[in-house]
Amino acid sequence: MKRIYFLLIALLAFAGQSSAQTDVQLTKTMSDTVKYANPAKTGYIIRYTFKNAGPNSYDTSYRLKLNTFYGPFTLRFPPASSSWPGGFPKDSSLIFLDTIGFQAAFNPNPRQLCDTVALVTGTGSPVSDPTPANNVTCKSVYSIKDPLAIGTIVATAEQLAVYPNPASASVNVRYDFQSAAKAGITVYDMSGKVVYTEQPMPVAAGEKVYSINTAQFGSGLYMVELSVNDSKLVSKFSVN
Repeated sequence: MKRIYFLLIALLAFAGQSSAQTDVQLTKTMSDTVKYANPAKTGYIIRYTFKNAGPNSYDTSYRLKLNTFYGPFTLRFPPASSSWPGGFPKDSSLIFLDTIGFQAAFNPNPRQLCDTVALVTGTGSPVSDPTPANNVTCKSVYSIKDPLAIGTIVATAEQLAVYPNPASASVNVRYDFQSAAKAGITVYDMSGKVVYTEQPMPVAAGEKVYSINTAQFGSGLYMVELSVNDSKLVSKFSVN
């Protein structure tokens, strides 16, 4: 697992400093679906945004303690510069970017990935935050096997299509076979349960369309996996 991290200045403001209490707000953006392989071959950017909603500003002697689903971090505030007063001013926002690669499937899948943040002094003592609910952010993320880890992908984006999306009564999966192959298809719901499958069968070269009855599927997001010999191609669709 590799990481890069730094804080970026997003908004300017400054006021007098006090350590009485704080309201640090945390938000996070990352992919809804991630691939895994052992070793990890794909990196994902996670963007954390911290907002100092007041009522005080903090200098560079303070820290942010970020506990992520993959490990803890202690983040220092940017020093003063021509465009930044330094520290963590009231009503300002800071951004922390990290990259991470996944080496195994989530259990359970999907998994709630939760993170928390706290403002601490230079000695690590927490600063009182009367609104802890916005110090936590969670995201439901689904993991799938990286096709590059189990076979050579022979399809291009134009050769594999899933439509209509969203679906209602049925969904079509179209694939252009470059040569004769053995192919099968499996559909998973977001808990990882198999809801539809067609066992691998010989298929001639050329375009083939698999039509899947989705009338019995519940509303939500689904993963469709097309196996072609030793390769697997994965796409996503939703059912209304």
